[in-house]
Amino acid sequence: MDTLPTVDAQVDADSHWQIIESHCRRQLQRKFPKGKRVRRQHYFSDTTWKLLEDRKDLAIQIKSLDAEEERCLLKFWFAAWKAKGGAGSCASVVATVRQEKAVALWARRVLAGRCQASRKKDLLHHQTTAELSFLDGVTSSSAQKLYKSLRPKRPVNRSKGFKVPKPLPKLDSGSDSRYRGRLIKVWEKHFSKIEAADYFDTVQYVQDARPLVQPPMVPSFELNAIPTKSEFEEALRVLSSRKAPGYDGLGAELWKGDPSLASQRLYPLFLKSVARGYIPLQFRGGFLVPLYKNKGPADEPSSYRGILLQKTAAKIFAKSWRTRLVDKFSLSAPPMLCGCMKRRGVDSAHLAVRLHQHSAHVGQQASAIIFIDIKAAYYSVVKELFYDTTAPDGVRAVTSLFHRLKLPESALEDFVTTVSETHLLDDASVHEVLQRFVLATITHSWFQVPGSSGVCVPQTGTRPGDPLADLLFAFAMGQILEETYTELVKADCLHLHEDAPMGTTWADDTCVLLSGDAATIDARSSTAFSIVHAVLQGRGLTPTYGPGKTAVLINYRGRQSAKHHKRRFSVPSPVLPVWVEHGCSVNLNVVLHYKHLGSIVDGDTLLPEIKTRGAVALQAVKPLAKQCLANHQIGLQRRQQILSSLGLSVLLHNVGTWRRLNEQEFGAWHAAVWKLYNCMYRNEPKDD
Repeated sequence: MDTLPTVDAQVDADSHWQIIESHCRRQLQRKFPKGKRVRRQHYFSDTTWKLLEDRKDLAIQIKSLDAEEERCLLKFWFAAWKAKGGAGSCASVVATVRQEKAVALWARRVLAGRCQASRKKDLLHHQTTAELSFLDGVTSSSAQKLYKSLRPKRPVNRSKGFKVPKPLPKLDSGSDSRYRGRLIKVWEKHFSKIEAADYFDTVQYVQDARPLVQPPMVPSFELNAIPTKSEFEEALRVLSSRKAPGYDGLGAELWKGDPSLASQRLYPLFLKSVARGYIPLQFRGGFLVPLYKNKGPADEPSSYRGILLQKTAAKIFAKSWRTRLVDKFSLSAPPMLCGCMKRRGVDSAHLAVRLHQHSAHVGQQASAIIFIDIKAAYYSVVKELFYDTTAPDGVRAVTSLFHRLKLPESALEDFVTTVSETHLLDDASVHEVLQRFVLATITHSWFQVPGSSGVCVPQTGTRPGDPLADLLFAFAMGQILEETYTELVKADCLHLHEDAPMGTTWADDTCVLLSGDAATIDARSSTAFSIVHAVLQGRGLTPTYGPGKTAVLINYRGRQSAKHHKRRFSVPSPVLPVWVEHGCSVNLNVVLHYKHLGSIVDGDTLLPEIKTRGAVALQAVKPLAKQCLANHQIGLQRRQQILSSLGLSVLLHNVGTWRRLNEQEFGAWHAAVWKLYNCMYRNEPKDD
């Protein structure tokens, strides 16, 4: 860091960052010529690992000598064909290369024998000391040793670089055509469809996105409105070294090695970018890596979510602004909008749902909870909601975006009016300097599938993976909730108790709480969902339908509740027909239970959730039951501590939102706790 050259203030932001990046790469290449390798087996000694590394280096050397030999032979035959008399010199070069290759092969054979003997020795030592090492780690007061002892031993992923997932996906569920050898194009088409993105050549994108002349300073720039150097350094210090670096390979370790000096070198670039209202193009995108959701067919692109892997320096820039943006959002956030802010966790959102169900049960009222699952929520947010689009060019851009989203034509006027009249950051009294930074971040943003030669420029989305992505989405979600609650009150759909919340939201997981008579709860639910659908559609968002997606949970209570319950659930898959604006009717799934925020919502009973949590907690501690929990060589207090942290923590999740248990629920809870503690006494020695 101390060797970074000083960059002149007249240099534009893109060139400024290129100077820093190229210098860091040269210095890292000089100090760390070999790439970092991970030990394949945890029991390898330093001697064995050194032998393995030397063998790998020899293999690389032999591969390069093979290529050199082929080139020399090609030159030899070409010179012989030309008959210029240069074949003799080429033959001597070939002989020299072959001699070097023979020496390298001999050295690799010798290293292979030494390595194999060393591995056998390490394995024998590990087999004889593994149990003692495990006991030492478990009984140690060091949390790091305890974690290493209890951590599952998994094989190391040997894949190098970023690779798209396999097996080959297909684009449409109704299509049987497979795309062999064109994985990159499949993922580009899939994510471009979600984010309404256009494909550009890299050179063309740079020409379109980079202005010819950057302004020396934007109007109304105030120095006291930007994060100070100490705030910038704090954002650098909180970076996680465990997260993957960006596509440039410069991880958090580089900047956190000397945070004070690193912030001193990076802060001038940050100040220049904010003053000019322009951040480097390299900071506006990154690799879009598909990650499997652990559900759904593995050959379907819809079973994967894309995470933006951007440069670490870009994360520092975004984290510097996050605190100030959170402060502004907390002043305008609607009630029970959790996430993004401190002291608003999942338990707060789930408590409101439990109280709503219990209050309806005590008051013998029918209740309904509409769970909303937004389709590709973070990728579908309209960027024009965050800046002014009242100019004619802005209206034309919004109209063009509407056709890209393929919404019903009848919704065009409402969409254009809503987006043009909305300026979320200005409505929240965000400073103009911060507004320009957000605008520079989301405009001309891009993503690239690893291995592609071009970039995709999305028209929508808040760049999931960016530190500001969830916060910008929360601004949009806050306005959606405010309008939704206002319309629900006008339509007289809620009928809630005084001071009761109208709904809860965690990130993009939203639910609307309704109550009333058993005869009218269906109509209230239908009207409420129609309102929610219209508000979402006015901002380019649509709900997702299917198992575990958008659904309504209805509990009939009160007069003639049995009759309405039997009528609704007499069919195997009950649905609630809803007429939505600007379209035909949709069938909303009616369910008896729903998994929401890690808990199971099922009327006013807690029995399904207790049984599920008991099974999950038992599954978490079973791998350690015989080796650790029931091992009498480990102290009882330490075994209780391990059981509490691994098993009871799962069982006690969100129990603060539960009401008082009845006899049946208490019996299920007692059985779950007994099964957990029974893991500690399976192999206890019997007294003589």
